[in-house]
Amino acid sequence: MTEKQYNCTELLSPIEKAKGAFWGAAIGDALGWPYEFRASRVGSTDSLFGKDGLQFHSWVRKSGGRYYPYDEEIRAGEYSDDTQLILATARSLLVEEKRWVKHFTFVELPLWSLYERGGGGATKRAAEAWLTGKEPWSGFLKPMDIKRYFDAGGNGVAMRIMPHVVCQSAQREFSIIAREVVVNGICTHGHPRALVGALAYAYALWLAFREESTLKYGELLDQLLSSVGVWSILPSVESEFPSWGQMAKKYIRDTYSSLWQETVNEMVKLLGIGREAMKQGALSVDRETLERFGCFDKKINGAGTVAAGAAIFLASRYAADPLHGILEAAFSQGADTDTIASMTGGLLGAIAGTEWLDPIRRQLQDADYLASVAGVITGENRDNSWQPANLPLFPRRINKKDIDEILERLSKCKEGDIISLENQAEFNVIKIIQHPKRSPNIQATSWKLLWFGGQTIYVTKIRRLQDFSSTQETRTTLFDHAPAHSEMLPVTTIKTKVKLPVSNLEKSRRFYEKALGLPVSEESENFVSFSGIISLVKKSHESEILKALSQERKYNIFSIIHIETSSLEATRENVRKFGVKILQSGKDNERGPKYFRCLDPDGNIVEIFESIKIA
Repeated sequence: MTEKQYNCTELLSPIEKAKGAFWGAAIGDALGWPYEFRASRVGSTDSLFGKDGLQFHSWVRKSGGRYYPYDEEIRAGEYSDDTQLILATARSLLVEEKRWVKHFTFVELPLWSLYERGGGGATKRAAEAWLTGKEPWSGFLKPMDIKRYFDAGGNGVAMRIMPHVVCQSAQREFSIIAREVVVNGICTHGHPRALVGALAYAYALWLAFREESTLKYGELLDQLLSSVGVWSILPSVESEFPSWGQMAKKYIRDTYSSLWQETVNEMVKLLGIGREAMKQGALSVDRETLERFGCFDKKINGAGTVAAGAAIFLASRYAADPLHGILEAAFSQGADTDTIASMTGGLLGAIAGTEWLDPIRRQLQDADYLASVAGVITGENRDNSWQPANLPLFPRRINKKDIDEILERLSKCKEGDIISLENQAEFNVIKIIQHPKRSPNIQATSWKLLWFGGQTIYVTKIRRLQDFSSTQETRTTLFDHAPAHSEMLPVTTIKTKVKLPVSNLEKSRRFYEKALGLPVSEESENFVSFSGIISLVKKSHESEILKALSQERKYNIFSIIHIETSSLEATRENVRKFGVKILQSGKDNERGPKYFRCLDPDGNIVEIFESIKIA
């Protein structure tokens, strides 16, 4: 224990606990995000935090994945997907209390795919499925995708279910909350690890909200272990999702109930590890305990059970010293720190209220909005400053067309604009950001928006510059004035093949011939042709063509389309009629065939050679 402790001598109000939970979760998320094992942080964390650790700092993450890399600055106090999904759950409960799951799956998850920051794979895949109007276990999806859904046991459920407990904290029976938690969970995850972990965490939150005095050291763990039969029951979800149970039977290796019980036993074992560490008191080392939980094992540290066990352990250990607890979670480098710190902070906020968060909460992104949502969801707004968050009703399911429309409107906006949607919701465009790029062909633009009455989001659109600059210029020049219905001359095509410039002809030959099984039909020192369709050529061939062509325009040379025809002049005339400029024409050599080169609609070089009959 540290010197400063937060033993509550006064009874905390429900709204004080709710604000503490929302703020604590978001602060833990923001503090822990740079340390997350998959944060793709640029540089080290050595200079991120001050001596006491209790401050936010800006940092840079590599975003866009392997193919669209760019640097994204995360401003001090900004949170990730954990807090975004907490707010998405809260809004669903506030907008349609009895039909919240419809709002969550029809509106919140599809919209979240537009602005997610650091989201997990399972949740993103599920959001994309809901965006297309399909449940992530739908039989209309590929069997491999359905299997991935039922294999998804990550902490993406446990991280977001806190609003269910805040909204229903007065319930005398946990079963009502448990059912909502599982219904919420299966919207994105199908494996019991995700759902059991969420239930254990929800039960710990429920105990914290109902506790009227300071929890004793280790009391939270003790109560969970003595009430396993209460929080570990799998409720029925048939009324919300009639097909889910049948699909679970089809895709789970054993019966779902047996896998569920295995996972409950796993959760109980983790809680037992925590209680064992608590008995050691000051002698226990948090990192060693978290290591026993599996928090630093990359194979399992994202599991829902692991995150729940770690958060419950740290909240039990530091109930009287919550600042220490949230920092231990946030700075456990190598663990899923943003989620564990968020869940720990949510629990500690429900236990200790808000006073312990005063030194840092004003630096937190959307602190007022989080407090507003907490106030509304408890139904106990204390004064006129507590106004309900602006929660617009969407009249229908959000689909891909809606997302594309938002992106299109953003691409035409400027800072300060207000974009209104059909449901009267508004996006305030705060800032337009052009990110530093890691590839010369990539441009990433983000729009910093304020919406839903006070939440800050970032919407990012990535484009390949060749698609929007040189190639777009080429398309406009070549095709915009092409006649719609030109009479074309008849053409006889003899042979068509695609030339692929390669760096290592022999290595590429082995790949296509040996690995892919394509038969070699023709070869020379400079090329290898397979079945007369694909022809590998040395990279120097590409360079020679570019050197011969005009340098005024950059060409798309991912591939070179090679066509041989007995009607060269007719083909040339057709190309001209289409409005395409001939880039180059001539003879391959003194005795070789005539040819010309132009571009196809995508900017690829197309070369048309006259076929020479050999007597």
